[in-house]
Amino acid sequence: TEQQFDAYQEYVTKMKNADLSNYKESDDKVNIYIFRGQTCWHCLDEVSWLATKVQEYGQYFNIRTYEVWNNKDNNKLMTTVAKHMGETASGVPYTVIGKQTYSGFSEATGEEMLKKVVELYNSSDKYDIKNEINLSDGTVINSEEKKSSSTVTIVLVIIVVIVGAGLIYYISKSK
Repeated sequence: TEQQFDAYQEYVTKMKNADLSNYKESDDKVNIYIFRGQTCWHCLDEVSWLATKVQEYGQYFNIRTYEVWNNKDNNKLMTTVAKHMGETASGVPYTVIGKQTYSGFSEATGEEMLKKVVELYNSSDKYDIKNEINLSDGTVINSEEKKSSSTVTIVLVIIVVIVGAGLIYYISKSK
């Protein structure tokens, strides 16, 4: 309908007018993960609203979007992320910032998101879901495997140190 087209134009205009000239992604920023539908009005609203906040808040965040309606892999990733967060993603936009998730969008939700981004950015514990889920293939990174691998590494280092010390002792006694 004409009303829907006008609303779509509003989002396009917002995006075109947003000053993204200083937007640069970096590893020290908080990642905002947005699972969205290609023509979802609320998703367009969220992405365009965030674009208008880049000048003021862009130094705090990177935006990562995943289209889930037409991309089965991204849809599966959204389901995996939601399950990992103890939830069921029942619609879009589904947004993940640190350990916090948001379903749907409104400007009030957007303001909450920005507060969370700044809080997480200034925190010493910058939790990011990418450390627990491989976002390129949707596999869960097993924390037990990481712990086990770390334990094996520590044990090997201890063995090398003990054997090295034994060799040094043996060589010094044989002289």
